[in-house]
Amino acid sequence: MHAVNRIRLLTCGAVLVTALVIGLISLGGFRALVNEQQRLSLEDLVQSESRRLELALHELSNDVRLLASLPMTNFVAESAIADDEAATAQGDRNRTYLADIFAEALHAKLYYEQIRFIGVKNDGKEIVRVDRDGGGLPLRVSDVRLQPKGGRDYFLGAMRMPPSGVFFSRIDLNREHGEIEVPHRPMLRAAVRVNSAEGEPLGVVVVNLHIGRFLADLYDLENQPHDFYITNSDGDYLLHPDPAKTYGFDLGTPHRLQDEHPEATALYESDARSLTIQLTDDTAYKGLLHYRKAELFKDDPQRYVVLGVAASDEALNKGMSGVFRRAVGVTTLLIGAAVLVGVIAGRMQTRPLETLTSAAQKLAQGEAMPTLPTRLNDEVGDLARAFKQMADTIRQKEAELRESNSRLEIANEDLEHFVHIAAHDLREPLRKQRNLIDLISEDLPTGSNPEETEELLGCVSKCSLDMQALIDDFRALSHLKESHLAREPVALDALISEVLPTYEEELSERNVVVRFDEFQARPHVYPGLVSRLYDNLIRNALRHTQIDGFTLAFTATQLEDHSWQYGVSNTGSSIPDGKRNEFFKLFRKSADSEGSGVGLSICKKIIDRHRGKIAVDSEGSTVHVRFTFGGGADDDKIG
Repeated sequence: MHAVNRIRLLTCGAVLVTALVIGLISLGGFRALVNEQQRLSLEDLVQSESRRLELALHELSNDVRLLASLPMTNFVAESAIADDEAATAQGDRNRTYLADIFAEALHAKLYYEQIRFIGVKNDGKEIVRVDRDGGGLPLRVSDVRLQPKGGRDYFLGAMRMPPSGVFFSRIDLNREHGEIEVPHRPMLRAAVRVNSAEGEPLGVVVVNLHIGRFLADLYDLENQPHDFYITNSDGDYLLHPDPAKTYGFDLGTPHRLQDEHPEATALYESDARSLTIQLTDDTAYKGLLHYRKAELFKDDPQRYVVLGVAASDEALNKGMSGVFRRAVGVTTLLIGAAVLVGVIAGRMQTRPLETLTSAAQKLAQGEAMPTLPTRLNDEVGDLARAFKQMADTIRQKEAELRESNSRLEIANEDLEHFVHIAAHDLREPLRKQRNLIDLISEDLPTGSNPEETEELLGCVSKCSLDMQALIDDFRALSHLKESHLAREPVALDALISEVLPTYEEELSERNVVVRFDEFQARPHVYPGLVSRLYDNLIRNALRHTQIDGFTLAFTATQLEDHSWQYGVSNTGSSIPDGKRNEFFKLFRKSADSEGSGVGLSICKKIIDRHRGKIAVDSEGSTVHVRFTFGGGADDDKIG
């Protein structure tokens, strides 16, 4: 990206980021304030609904006390314990009157499912009972269907209560003849003891409240935007948006609040009065859930229910969505205006830089440059003046460089011509010198010391051969630059097999073990150059290994990038750490080794022409020369 565009982008970005940060901080603060207000509103809602439930049950308490205190209730209770026939006949009439009163109470309170008077005789047998029939109308139960209830908790609880004390049973599913009714009818039973004038217990008045229908109407659950939950003091659900989770303790599959939300355990095991839960992990419902204890049973302070209300994020934000949309809209307009100002300011500041950029491009292409802003008195003006001076200097240096290159090309041609002539002229005298020495050795007089003479002549001949080898290698090194060869895919193992016969006699005499890796690839190489590469590496291994019976290995290793690395390794020799950097230098050779010292330099030159890499490593008594071939099939020229 050009600097001009970066400056513009940074200018606009700085403006945009600043505006966004300010906007987000403002919106975040407003959101935090709204969230806190929503939490407080939800707590107020739960407290209000808890109060409504308390008042409703207080009304139930008043109703059952009223029914228990009626004179007719006392008449029925006293006649139930009388033994004379007159009292029994009057009792039948009184029971009818009391049943009518119970029926009127059911007419008035649609959530009352059943009202009964239970006597103390006959194991607490029901004396008067009025139920609702299938159509919801009050119906007096016949005497033959009345049941003994003296063992039920609400009867025993009411008998233990003080005068006018109301006993509330636990909320559970209604049972008839010991079996849970189907369909299920959750009931709360309020019971008050009826006493004689002397304070003796005569019976119990019981009102059954259909708690399910009562709560649905009290909280208008069908039209309620929030979800309501109620549990008993053990955490069992009595009201839940999923009806299958209610009254599990009666149906054999308990479902408790603290199992669903472990953090709610504190409500049941401590003096905590309320709890707010942030619903974030539940992907089906996100929002706030607030629970509060409601002590509905004044005569039994150890019993309570927990009322909870869940408000979804959608419901919580419903009233605030319009405010947020307006705030976001205004913030977006301000950000857009700030970005527009940033773009205009950026263009004004970067226009001179664009001119300088265009001038640099024209200068690189050798074209005429545009007029530079040299009249500006700021840093850009200084830059423009410096650029103009630099351009003038570059043009002058280019002219001088072209002239120098021309002279250098002529000098290189002369030097190459001299190298060819010198190499040719040196070879011929050396050849003649070696021939003359051979002739001299044949014509030596017999009286001379033949051994000493032959040794001296041998040294002269060897020096001639070494000089000739040096000249040949020097010519090979210089000719590499001029070679024009085509690359082709080559099976390197076959190519190596063609080079090895040259050294077959020496390999056999020295018992050298030749080993090949599996050559899976066919790299694109210059075959002639690679033949010389392997020839030089084989010769180098033979010259520098003083022992016989060593191993000469030709390696092929696939690298992590799926390219191939090849190499030649030999046992029986090593390279000191300090000498490895000089391994491929020109004329590098040990004092006691043969050769010109140019062979390994030729190897490096060949790998350089392939655009590859070559290196040597030595571990213990093993030397391994590794190399790669760069380029590819389309790289058909090495010059």
